[in-house]
Parts: sequence; structure tokens; C-alpha cells
Amino acid sequence: MDNNFETREYPMSKSDYDQIILLAKEYTSIFLDENKKEMIYSRFSRRIRALNIKNFTEYLNFLKNNESSEKKEFVNIVTTNVTSFFRENYHFEFLRDKYIPKHQDKKSIRVWSAGCSSGEEAYSIALCLLANIKNVNNVGIEITCTDVNTEVLEVGRQGRYSEDKVSTVPTMYKHQYFNISKDDALKKNTYEIKPEVKKMLHFSQMNLLGDWSVQGKFDLIFCRNVIIYFDKITKKLLLNMFADYLHEDGLLFLGHSENATNITDRFKYVDKTIYGKEK
Repeated sequence: MDNNFETREYPMSKSDYDQIILLAKEYTSIFLDENKKEMIYSRFSRRIRALNIKNFTEYLNFLKNNESSEKKEFVNIVTTNVTSFFRENYHFEFLRDKYIPKHQDKKSIRVWSAGCSSGEEAYSIALCLLANIKNVNNVGIEITCTDVNTEVLEVGRQGRYSEDKVSTVPTMYKHQYFNISKDDALKKNTYEIKPEVKKMLHFSQMNLLGDWSVQGKFDLIFCRNVIIYFDKITKKLLLNMFADYLHEDGLLFLGHSENATNITDRFKYVDKTIYGKEK
């Protein structure tokens, strides 16, 4: 592929990309570097094509003149939403084998999926808790799901996924917690989370670097593969705030390449990318 972005179908100059970097930082606090240039070109090209304009300079002018409506589209384009059911499964094995057996008598469990994307992570947490807590009907399970991207939040609210998407869901969970319908046109099944599971989850838009709309403290916070996009000062700020929102025996789950103890003294190592609060 031609790496000269100024000669492609929708020309993008260095000035255009520098402006996108600044706006991404302003709108989302995400830092983009040269390694993200191909990804950004591909994503914004689709938006430029949809708007029927000629190049990135025209798009940036369009954004400036229509910021109140286009800002949401810009944020949705910039934010990365790679997720799957039971991704980084060792976290769910930890919940099943170590966390739940020690907390069978809890009356309630509050979870926050921060950067929840299209809901697969949050639903995986719900299914793991429902399937492994002995007297689950006596436990109030509440899962707060937040993301800056409005499009993926709506997917999460719908809780409807293709057969390919649920390929990593254990078969027993598929039959117990999903309504399955046949899509004759695609000759594949569609899987929709059952209402009794959906009602445990609450989806809302929130920028982690804006005003936090979440209330109270949590037993578990999942913020996986999110802070990797921020600089060290921002990472420390976020981790310290997460510590404030955790119960004393609460746990923070990070992504496979993220580490809390290298950034702040508010956390201690518990298990692989799982951290408890320091006393």
C-alpha cells in the first residue's frame, strides 16, 4: 500500500494528521502516534466517503463548522473497540476459582466495566457470576458499563450478537443465558442475552478524563486495554481514582500489557494483571 498519504484517494497531509492528534487528545485524552497513521487514515476515509467530501482538510473544516454534531462521530472513529467474550480468560478463571468461593455470602456485588465497548466483557462477567455463585438469586449483581463511544454502547444495550461473536462463550452458557434465533438469510444463528441478564447491566457514555458519572464504590473494576493509550501522568491519575472507587477488599483488572504497581503505590499485585488496594 502507498505510504504517501498525500497521494491516496483522500489526501491526508502531515498537518491534517497533526490536527487529528490534537483533537483526539482534546476530545478523548487518547494519544496517537505515527504507528496509528494507517488505522486513522482507514477509519476516517470511510467517514469522508460517507460525507462525500474530497480530503482530510475538508473534513477537518467540516468538523470545525459542525462540531456540536460531528464531534460524536470523530470520537467514535478514534476510539478503539477490540473485544470478545471471555477475552483474557484467566481473569474469568480467577473469578470462578478464587474470588467467588471466598465471597459466596456477599449480599451484593457491584462491578464497573470501564471501557466496556460493545458489551462482551460486561456480559462475560455477568455470566461468570451467575453460573458460579451458589445462591445467586440471593445476591444483587449490578454491573455499570461505560464507554466514550456511543455506537458500541448501543450494541451492548441490545445484547444481540452473531454466531461468530459468541464462539468463545461456553456451550452451557449459550443455552442458559441466550435466546437463540435462526437467521435464514445468513444461515447462521443470532444470540441475544436474556432479559434477566440484561437487567443487571447499565450502559452509559462516559469519558474517563471527564466528569465521572458513576456512583458509590465497587467490588470489581475492569479497565482492560484502556490506560495503555494514555501517557504516564494520565495513567497515574486514572489508577488513583480507581483506587478511590474500590471497596477496601476490591480488585482492579487491567489488560495483559498493563501494570498498576509500576505507576502508583495505591495498588498491590494479587494475580496476573489483577490488583488489590494497598491499605
